[in-house]
Amino acid sequence: MVFFLHSYNPSSILITLGLVNIYWYGLFIVSGILAAILVILKLAGYYKIDKNIIIDTTFYIIISGIIGARLFHVLLELPYYWQSPVEILKLWQGGLAIHGAIIGGLAVTWYLAKSDK
Repeated sequence: MVFFLHSYNPSSILITLGLVNIYWYGLFIVSGILAAILVILKLAGYYKIDKNIIIDTTFYIIISGIIGARLFHVLLELPYYWQSPVEILKLWQGGLAIHGAIIGGLAVTWYLAKSDK
């Protein structure tokens, strides 16, 4: 029984749907984003903030986070992507950096906070 825990190697794939693999970490990331959106919407109701603004802002932050994560990864692996630039667009093959997602999300948050919208 004790040796079972030392030799257990769980799969990173949660489920396979044809050509699409759903990974555990993807499920947890999406769950975290959805939980954060629900909390923000609840707080928006408490502080009487228009929920449409929250949804629009969240959309822009998520998109900029994905773009920022990919750009940061590409910059970290620049020699590889310099030789094969088409690979930059292949997000399904992996390659996102959390640092870039944070920078991208913060940049858009700052921009939206400073704009007149």
